[in-house]
Amino acid sequence: MEIDEKLLGEMYDLVQKEAIRSVLMRYARGVDRCDRELIRSVYHEDAWDDHVPFKGTGFDFADSPYRYSDANRIGHHAISTNIIELDGDVAYSESFYIFHGIRAEPDGDIAVETTGRYVDRFEKHDGEWKIAYRTTTLDWCREYPLIGEWKDAGAYVRPRRYPDDICYQPEQLVRPNER
Repeated sequence: MEIDEKLLGEMYDLVQKEAIRSVLMRYARGVDRCDRELIRSVYHEDAWDDHVPFKGTGFDFADSPYRYSDANRIGHHAISTNIIELDGDVAYSESFYIFHGIRAEPDGDIAVETTGRYVDRFEKHDGEWKIAYRTTTLDWCREYPLIGEWKDAGAYVRPRRYPDDICYQPEQLVRPNER
């Protein structure tokens, strides 16, 4: 079977887009698990992030103390509907996000729900795609007090921060008879 140039080009584009989607997924894991190095790994060193109320470099965003505050109990980013337009070693991406979190306040825990979009310019340097510029939009936000006690999670594994979360412990992902 002969592969024509058009198909090769389409395959190349798919590989590039998947590499960019991988950056977006690493970002979500990094911010949810409070993994500073993983967050930094998605930005070029001189990248800019307009992430209201934060505006600064991607590395400064990764290092912002608020991100690691014990008041931020749980964070969960779901990234969906991702459109990527390639232009050589530059790509433009629009990704919708849904965020759910729990924040501790003096009067009790607050649930936070937001949706919006990450509008990014990616650049490929030395064969690696990273964010060069990000604008975060906010489509809506809702905050409300959590009433009552936390529902017992039973035997479910609870989320933890880096490096204690199970996603960083692949040795635990074995059948009981393999332990």
